[in-house]
Amino acid sequence: MLFDSESDAYEFYNTYAENEGFIVRRSSSTVSAKNIITKRTFVCSREGFREKKKGEREVKCPRAVTRIGCPACMTIRLTPTGKYCVTEFVPNHNHQLATVATFDKLRAKKLRRNARVARAGLVDDTVRIPEFETEDEAYEFYNNKWVAKLFEEREKWALVYGRETFYADMKSVQQKESISTELKKYLGNGRELPSFFEHYERILSQRRHAELQDDFDANQSTQKPPSMRMLRQAANAYTPAAYRMFEREFELYMDCILLSCNEFGTLSEYKVMVEEKPKVHVVKCDTLDSSMSCSCKKFEFLGIQCCHVLKVLDTQNIKELPPQYILKRWRKDAKTRNLNEDFAFPFDGDPQLSLANRHSYLCRIFSIAAAHAAKTIDSYTFLESHSEALSNQLEQVLHTSSLEMPAVISASCDRLQNPVETVVTESVR
Repeated sequence: MLFDSESDAYEFYNTYAENEGFIVRRSSSTVSAKNIITKRTFVCSREGFREKKKGEREVKCPRAVTRIGCPACMTIRLTPTGKYCVTEFVPNHNHQLATVATFDKLRAKKLRRNARVARAGLVDDTVRIPEFETEDEAYEFYNNKWVAKLFEEREKWALVYGRETFYADMKSVQQKESISTELKKYLGNGRELPSFFEHYERILSQRRHAELQDDFDANQSTQKPPSMRMLRQAANAYTPAAYRMFEREFELYMDCILLSCNEFGTLSEYKVMVEEKPKVHVVKCDTLDSSMSCSCKKFEFLGIQCCHVLKVLDTQNIKELPPQYILKRWRKDAKTRNLNEDFAFPFDGDPQLSLANRHSYLCRIFSIAAAHAAKTIDSYTFLESHSEALSNQLEQVLHTSSLEMPAVISASCDRLQNPVETVVTESVR
């Protein structure tokens, strides 16, 4: 029997297996120097035996044994005419074959296995969207409704589709470490609501304390300055955790190889790869606005520039990272800023919406002030001592007519213009 291709032989044997009641998988193969398959063996899914791993411990709930050394197989070889012929065929099995009623479950098991393989391939650090774009092409999923639905929603869960969105390197698997998972431990029929809120406050306090400790370490601790100019710039700007991420990319850039460079007016295109890694990435530069982007999308996803761009910067004799690529999210001074520099607030439009916007705007302003005041006892005492005076003046503003408002605001500003002098004067009185 002759076949035009290896895939045709697989389809034929797969159809035969479905009629008989077993599942087929591709086994060993021989490939020529031109990467052409010259020999292929198709076997029953229960062929061979499970390999024992070194140092494997005895498990409490071992998986069922599925491979029992079934001899059924079909082997094909490439002929001089370019077609494949069957050279070996073993029809006998050493296990019971599936019936018509149970074969659907056997097929579903294979599809679930293929689904796990496909999903694992998309959740890793893949940076290119897979070639298949239809259910029929995706691992023969067209007979499985669950897999088809999963494929339709791939843009929601597959990491490759979110590389252009900033997630601070958060992946879906890290949801297990979120605060919601910790709170679920204290939710149940036997727990009361006050007990849950106690645990919530405790967890929140721990998170805030850890954040304050990290801020203190970033601003107070000093390390030996690196000898490289770009590393010194990064060490002065980034928090310790962000600097370690950048340092890793800087080390990788040393192993990068520049393959080619093409120029199109103000645009330049570089092909870069890391040594001993076959994947090639494309870095695009525009001298018009000094912008750079890489096909790996690490900067868009993580906020730290990738090793491929660092290699191109070194090629262009640029020894410092352009400031637009040092995100404020990762800077030491991310919380040290002018209260009004990032917030632009319109006071018109829907009254209810304006009320919500004003509340949100003020919360952000005073949360920043509270974060600064909590750093030392003196700053805390200073802000706390003025909170009552500010609250009283606010009540006065709320009960004042619009005509008298300018005079009240002017008096309040005069009082708060030099708060230290005001506090000293009041203490003397």
